[in-house]
Amino acid sequence: MRLMVAGLSESDSELVFRVLGTSVQNAGTLPDWRVLEKAVEQARPDVVMLYLGSRPGQALTLARRVITVFPKVRFIGLADAESQELVDLAQEAGVSELAMLNRGTSDMEAAVQRLLHQQSEQRSADGVVLALIGAKGGVGTTTLAVNIAAELAEGGKKRVVLVDLHLYLGDIAANLDLIPDPSALWFLTRGGQAGAKMWAEGPPKHRAGFQVLGLDGDLRTAEQISAEQVVFLIDMLRGHFDHIVLDCGSNLGEVSLAACTASDQRLIVLTDELAALLGARRRVIALQALELPGTLGDGVLNRTTPGADLKAIEDASGLHIVSQISNAWRDVYGAAERAQVLREAAPASQVRQDIVRLAQHIAGIQLTDTRKTRAFFSFFR
Repeated sequence: MRLMVAGLSESDSELVFRVLGTSVQNAGTLPDWRVLEKAVEQARPDVVMLYLGSRPGQALTLARRVITVFPKVRFIGLADAESQELVDLAQEAGVSELAMLNRGTSDMEAAVQRLLHQQSEQRSADGVVLALIGAKGGVGTTTLAVNIAAELAEGGKKRVVLVDLHLYLGDIAANLDLIPDPSALWFLTRGGQAGAKMWAEGPPKHRAGFQVLGLDGDLRTAEQISAEQVVFLIDMLRGHFDHIVLDCGSNLGEVSLAACTASDQRLIVLTDELAALLGARRRVIALQALELPGTLGDGVLNRTTPGADLKAIEDASGLHIVSQISNAWRDVYGAAERAQVLREAAPASQVRQDIVRLAQHIAGIQLTDTRKTRAFFSFFR
C-alpha cells in the first residue's frame, strides 16, 4: 500500500514511516497540504495520511475535493484529539479512518492495518455492465432496466444490481417501494469508506431477486458527480455482482457518458416517434465521439406497434435494433402500480416474453478480453 503523509514536517513524516515499517511503501511527504491535489495526481498514492492540525475544517474540505477527483484514494485523518464534531466532519468529507496522536502510535498503526485488511479482501465476481440510455425522456428506459434486472436475476444464480444513474430525476426506488439506503449517491461520494460487505450486501433487495441502488431526497442540492466517481462505482460493483444494470436516463452528460464508457454493453432505448428517432441518432454520434470498443449502435425499440417499418426506423435512428418490446401499457402500468416487475404481475404476457428474450441476448453476448477502464473524462472540458 502506497502511503503519502501530508501536513507534517519532513522529520515527523519520516518518523511515521519508521513506525509503520514494511506495511506501507513511501509515496512521498507533503509538509504543505494546500497543494495536496497536485501531489496526489503526480504520486497516485493508495492512502493519504493527512494531519488536520488547528484547521481541520479546511484540511477536510481539501480532502473531500481530492476524493471527488481521485475516488480510489483513501484518507486517514491524523488529529491531536478526538471530538464528535471532528468525527462528523471527517465522515462528511469521506475520510476512511481517524487516528489520534494523544493515543500514541498504536492508533495510527491500527488505522493502517484496517485499510490493509480492506485492500486484501478478494473480489468475488467480475461483473458484466449494461448501460441503458433513452433516446429521449418517456421512452420507457427505467421500465426496461427494472425488468431486465429482474430477468437476469431469475433463479437466484446470478447476483444482479440495478443502479439509478438518472441522478436528478431517477425514481426507481420509489417505483419499487424500496428505501434507497444506502443510495447510489452515497456509494458515489462515500464508497471509499465501504468495505466489501457493504458493497455486496448494502444495496436493498427487491423480492424479485435483484438489488437496487436508488435515489432519495431533494436531489437539486446534491453535489456534482464526476466521471471519475462513476467509473469508480462501476469498477467496485464489478467485484461483487455478476450483472450491473445502469439506468442512465435520457440526458447526455458527464455521468451518462462516463457510464457508457465504463460499460461492456450499451443499449439505446427508443420508440418510433420522430423525436425519439432524432434523439437516438444524436446519442449514437455522442458515443462514437468517445471512441469506444465494440458496437455503439444497438437499440431496443420499445412499445412496438404492429406493422412497424423496422428498416426505416433503423435508417432514421442510426441504430441496429436488437430487440422489439411489445406495446402493452396495461401490463406495464399495472405492475408499476403494485411496485412489481412483469415476472410477478404478468408472467405470461407478451411484453414480459419480449424482455426475457432481450435479457437472454444480453447475458449471451461474448465480451472481449480487453475492457475500457477509464472514461473519456475530457469530453466536456
